[in-house]
Amino acid sequence: MAELGTLLGGRYRLTQVLGQGGMATIFRATDEKLGRIVAVKVLRPEYGADVQFVERFEHEAQAAASLSHPNIVAVYDYGTDKVGPYIVMEQVSGGDLASALGKRGSLPPSAAANIGQQVADALAAAHAVGLVHRDIKPSNILLSPDGRVQVADFGIAQAAAGSPITATGITLGSVLYFSPEQARGDTATAASDVYSLGLVMYEMLTGNRAFSGDSPAAVAMARLSGGVPSPMAVRAEVPPALDAIVRWCLSPDPAARPRATELSAALARYRTDPSGVAALAAAGAATPAGLLPPNGMNRPPTQPLYVAPNGAVPDGPDTARSGPWTWLAVGLGLLVIVASGILLFLLFSGIGEQEPSPSPSVEPTVVLVRTPDFVGREEAAAQALADRRGVVLEVAYRETAEVRAGLVIEQFPEPRTEVPTGTTVQLTVATQVETVLVPDVHGLSEANAISQFQGSGLQPGERATAADPLPVGYVVTTEPRAGSSVTRGSPVDYTVSSGPAHGQTPGPDATPRPTPRPTPATTPKVTPTPFPSAKTVLVTDYTCLDLSDAREHVEAAGLLVGAVIPEDPAPGEDWIVQDQLPKPGATIPVGSKVDLMLGDPLDPLSPC
Repeated sequence: MAELGTLLGGRYRLTQVLGQGGMATIFRATDEKLGRIVAVKVLRPEYGADVQFVERFEHEAQAAASLSHPNIVAVYDYGTDKVGPYIVMEQVSGGDLASALGKRGSLPPSAAANIGQQVADALAAAHAVGLVHRDIKPSNILLSPDGRVQVADFGIAQAAAGSPITATGITLGSVLYFSPEQARGDTATAASDVYSLGLVMYEMLTGNRAFSGDSPAAVAMARLSGGVPSPMAVRAEVPPALDAIVRWCLSPDPAARPRATELSAALARYRTDPSGVAALAAAGAATPAGLLPPNGMNRPPTQPLYVAPNGAVPDGPDTARSGPWTWLAVGLGLLVIVASGILLFLLFSGIGEQEPSPSPSVEPTVVLVRTPDFVGREEAAAQALADRRGVVLEVAYRETAEVRAGLVIEQFPEPRTEVPTGTTVQLTVATQVETVLVPDVHGLSEANAISQFQGSGLQPGERATAADPLPVGYVVTTEPRAGSSVTRGSPVDYTVSSGPAHGQTPGPDATPRPTPRPTPATTPKVTPTPFPSAKTVLVTDYTCLDLSDAREHVEAAGLLVGAVIPEDPAPGEDWIVQDQLPKPGATIPVGSKVDLMLGDPLDPLSPC
């Protein structure tokens, strides 16, 4: 895996790990040529050794970069490096749909229709140029604070489809959002993307996945053998129009599903007509018989329902001018239909046949494997084992002091669970807990000592008093003691003086330490120097520097820039550092992070 600080292509400096999956690791990076924040997806090194894959990757990256659409994450650049092929993308602020569903369960119908329409628009733009996403799922649907929905990961999936690396087990997508044809091992098409989006919309409306089972294998089999799920069957308040649209997307036959443009249009009709008449008619006109719920909208296939541009449904034939011969014809027609229905029922139910002929069936080609036991293994060893067993890893990280950093501490599904090849296994890997040093507050007033604790990323703990020559209220000692390394956010117990004991005279320590004052803005900055051999670094004052200068000073001191607030200042805005954490004068370990708060130098409250 690429390390933080690596410069890819002589241009993109990797600064933070944003996530990791079976194929790649996503980094936050700085484009040092343009001075902007980007997201870089670095594929595993073995892909770079596959010449055919690199050619397909470049072709698909070019196609993805040509997709200029507000609902698609923009692709800026691509290339190959010794750490693997990489693709440079737009950095999108905000979470993904998976996180939103995890917090809320389900979404209001209006929100589900809005998100579904924007994803359908993104798919329509990609399908128009021959790009199939192949991996539509909530974690690939990003939600911006302004309400815009963007789909990520176009291009890479198609490039990897024919790779021999993929053929050995690293398949794409999650079994939870596979289409039936993908579950059978067939090639994914544009209709597969629509099916996956239908599963996502079902989950948005109900808070549940459309297919369930005791294992991922059972989920895949249910998709191949089960019927078309109805959101209304789970939540009665789901509008019939949205129920019909979702069921339209989930048609087992790919040819019966809507195109992405048709899906977007149907959702647009629903959003402009919440009663759902126009959208229900649009879905029902192309939906196979039996997919619509009982709502009075079913009709013979020879009578397509016309929907006017304003969404109105025209009236039926004028029955006032129907004569007795018309009614007689209608009665005879109904009699023929009923008789035909009875005959078909007898034929298909097998009544009157002693040896019914079996109907042909297609056996699903699902290869099952058992999930390995990843817990307790190093992350790299877990990845190698996953490659051999043919499962995909999705890694999350958790700070803990109980397990050595780099070891797997949790997994889902559980070990020895039968799953289809290519199933995603979620791992949680332990990371080192960030530590800080307890500041020396002996001889400081209690209020000032608490301020020092908080400035170092610690919390004031239990307060005690003891007789001491120091004046009343001044700190005598702390536990842990000054200079100890503790976890960031830990409480520090402290003891303050209650005054000299009876007969005790003030000693030389009776004079409290002066309260440190913040460095005036006019004080010249001290240029930090690297401390390659030191274990701790004294934090200097970075206020009143612009972000690029502050970053150079922080890194020169052997530290890292942590959070920058606001995260992405607009290019050209002359913002400077107005505050920092830890504060100047704090002593912290080499490699620790310094958070920088930016502001306008013309602000009257600015310290500069």
